[in-house]
Amino acid sequence: MTPETVQQLFNSWSVVIMMLWGVACKYLPVLVKIPNASIGWVNLIGYILVQFAVPKAHAGIDSPINNTIGIILAGSVNSGLAMVLYETLLRHLFGWVGLKKAAVKS
Repeated sequence: MTPETVQQLFNSWSVVIMMLWGVACKYLPVLVKIPNASIGWVNLIGYILVQFAVPKAHAGIDSPINNTIGIILAGSVNSGLAMVLYETLLRHLFGWVGLKKAAVKS
């Protein structure tokens, strides 16, 4: 797989990937000590890293600052959307199914 292919795959599924990371942090005992507030930030940083890992085919007339701001905004929206989908849909579905959040052990 080329880096461009990985980036296209990630762009298509970024919200789902971010949501799965959040669910893993809440429901897997190994990851339960990760603070909830950091999940969105990790999603955003991961999105930014994937976008900057692949050089653009052409620079065009866009400046690097405009591209960076656009990437940060897109990552923020995707991360926020993943959180909203979890809170409004998956959390209630998991509760209905009977799946419990992992407990933090001291």
